[in-house]
This record gives sequence, structure tokens and C-alpha cells, in this order.
Amino acid sequence: MSATTGLVLVTGASGFIGGCLVRRLAADGSPVRATSRRRPADLPEGVAFVAADLADPTALAPLVAGISVVIHVAGQLGGAEVSDDTLRAVNAEAPVALLRAAAAAGVGRFVHVSSVGVLGETGSSPASEDAPAQPVSVYERTKWIGEQDVLAEGCRTGVPVIVLRPALVYGPGDAHLLSLFRAVGGPVFPLIAGGRALTHPVHVEDVADALVCAARLEPAPVGVFHVAGPRPVSFRELISAMASALGRNPPRLSLPRPLAFAAACLMEAALGPVGRTPPLTRERVRLFCTSRAFKIDRIRETMGWTPRIGLEEGILATTRWYRDHGWL
Repeated sequence: MSATTGLVLVTGASGFIGGCLVRRLAADGSPVRATSRRRPADLPEGVAFVAADLADPTALAPLVAGISVVIHVAGQLGGAEVSDDTLRAVNAEAPVALLRAAAAAGVGRFVHVSSVGVLGETGSSPASEDAPAQPVSVYERTKWIGEQDVLAEGCRTGVPVIVLRPALVYGPGDAHLLSLFRAVGGPVFPLIAGGRALTHPVHVEDVADALVCAARLEPAPVGVFHVAGPRPVSFRELISAMASALGRNPPRLSLPRPLAFAAACLMEAALGPVGRTPPLTRERVRLFCTSRAFKIDRIRETMGWTPRIGLEEGILATTRWYRDHGWL
């Protein structure tokens, strides 16, 4: 694709997806204004950076001045240390405020990053974008509110809004799944419930490609689109791919869910007070026992996007990056 016409604003530029996207756009020669609370260490040459807090209403108008396309990547993951108020402010309120400022500035398009998590558990059959929302966690609920409010505001203001819902994003530079790689590389890593539940990994470079498609395609592909890998995989397959890349044997031990949940409770009680993250948590047990799989027909047919990076290739490249940078 050719460079995007006009200046592109990328929020969340210091994050995993945002950083990859900024590098991708810069490599294509697209003019980019990047923003986050802190300056990324690896900001490409020629990219204009503005430090800003999107929760500060006075920061928004200067950010969007002269912008052609906004790609709003910034978001807040959940966690024990993250308050519900913070999740609401970042995931639900900030996107709408940014879109209003963008509309007032005459921005031509708004690309918003949501999450497939808004659909909750899908079961073994891949869910389409039209499946009913069933968010479970506060994070998922705030992402759902954010995407719906952004779509409604786009209709009100006339700004074309494209919502992308990435699945389980991984790749070089990802700190979110790093603890799982480390656990799989440890002396013993048990599967839970046989590792039969499904997950749907997608490489971060494929996500960046989808965001670029959403920013460039004419006419603007207004609507909601899933962004997921070539196919859903079982957790057994995902963990086996990690083990292979790490030079380990695939796990053979499997714990029943009740036993795994009890063990996680004990580990959290023992390690939490001393500030250590246990190798097994209740949230991880729930994750490993919940199937989430998604259809990507809509983005293929509408934007011509398709994932390029398969699971084994992507996991191997991620492992190499971790080792080259001393993370493993």
C-alpha cells in the first residue's frame, strides 16, 4: 500500500500494538504524530511525538489539530492493581472525548481498537461480529461501552468510525504473555483440563497491517471487524508451540480445573503479600478453561486483509526476540 495521505495520529504509541503500528507507518513513509504519556524508547526518526494524557480534556484539541486520521490504540488492561474507575476513564470515556475533539477539528476518519473480549466466551464455534456481547470482566465491559459509544458518536458527528477487535495479540515486545512463556520454559508446566479450550492468537504485525488497512481503504470501511490469526487453536497446541520454540518437551501433566483453581488460590495467598506474581493465578485458570474463537470473514471480504503469520512462525520469532533482549 502507498503512504497514507495526511497526518496520522496514533495514540498509545509507547504500548505494544501502538509501537508496532508507529514503526509500520513510519517505514511506509506516512507522516505520523504519536502520543502517549511517556516517550517510546524506540521512536522512529521523523515521527513527531507529543506527550499527553488523554484523560486531560485540555490536551485533546492540540493533539488532533491538522490530523487526517486518528488511530486510537491506547487502552488499559485489567489487573489487581488497576481500579474500576481507571478502566472506565481510559477504555470507555477517553475514546469518545477524543472522537469529539477529532470531529471538531475536521478529522476525516477514526479507527478505534476494541477487543474480542466484549463477546465473552464463544464456545468451540467461532463467533462473528454480530454475536451478542457478553462481557465478563470490568475490562471487557468498559471496552464494550467504549466501542458502542464511539460508534454512536460517529453517527452523530458524521465522522466515519472503524472498530477493530483484536484477539489474543502476541509477538516481539509483548510483556503481557511473557510470564506464560517463562512458565512454559520452567521445570514443570501443567495443562489445565487437558488444554482443550480454544484461543485465537494473532501476531502483532498482522494487527498493525489491519489498522493500516482501516486507515487507508477508500471508501472508509465503517463498522466492526474482528482481527484474529489464521485459525483458533487449543491451549494444548499453543503451549506446545511455545515449548518447542523454547527447546522444551510439550507438557504431559494436566490438572482438573477444580484442583488448578485451588492451587491458584493457595499460590496467590502465599506470594501476593510479598509482591510476587504466582505462576498460576485464578484468572489464568479461567483463561485456560474458556474457549474464545472468532470469524474473520468480514475483514477479509471488506478490506482484503488476511493474517500472514502462522502460529509456529510467530511463536518462534517472539521467543528469539525475548532471548535477544534478555527477557528470557
